[in-house]
Amino acid sequence: MKQLSKILKNIKTFWGYLFILALCLNFMSCTKASNEFLTPDLALFALKGKVKECQTNFYKAIEKDGQYLKGEKEDQYRSKSLKYSILGELIFTTDYDSLNNKSNTVKRNAKGRITEISNESPWIEEGGTYTQGEVWEYDNYGRPCRHIPYDDVEADYADDRIEYDNENNIIRIEDKGRFPSTTTYQYIEFDQHNNWIKRVSACLNEFDQTKKVYEERNITYY
Repeated sequence: MKQLSKILKNIKTFWGYLFILALCLNFMSCTKASNEFLTPDLALFALKGKVKECQTNFYKAIEKDGQYLKGEKEDQYRSKSLKYSILGELIFTTDYDSLNNKSNTVKRNAKGRITEISNESPWIEEGGTYTQGEVWEYDNYGRPCRHIPYDDVEADYADDRIEYDNENNIIRIEDKGRFPSTTTYQYIEFDQHNNWIKRVSACLNEFDQTKKVYEERNITYY
């Protein structure tokens, strides 16, 4: 009977140690995530850590057995490329894959946050180039809350209002521009720095039509 009692005591001690170990690992994981390297330029595009380059590609989202799969490329030219210095400063951005190699013009507010980026983009249909840009406004937490893209060809076509969840992930964008729409986001996978690398967007337009896109980010670090 004493031997059985001793065995049970040892079992309780063993599971107690496992429980404490699990708590420690969880704490270390949370601490690591909260201490990730962060700058205003990284935060603007929902990134953290020593990011060197981030390439976002867009595909058709295929629903199968309650899950989303990556389909064909949504647009052969559509791609989002971001490049950062080792200090976390944005040094290059383009919305088209390998078509725009010109420098960006960047404006910042008094807190160092980017308020506008403009550059020359290729005009595929007409030839030559045209100027396009993006303007941002921020909420009290320093997060982008309003995004207004523009270009020489078409004005006032978008006015995005951005909403976040408790983890600061974008969950909803309300476009109050010329063509109203609502886009919601479902996150599928994050990397070791807690940056999302796979998500699905569902855009509901003014005609009650929904378009779902599978978004995938390839992030490299210093």
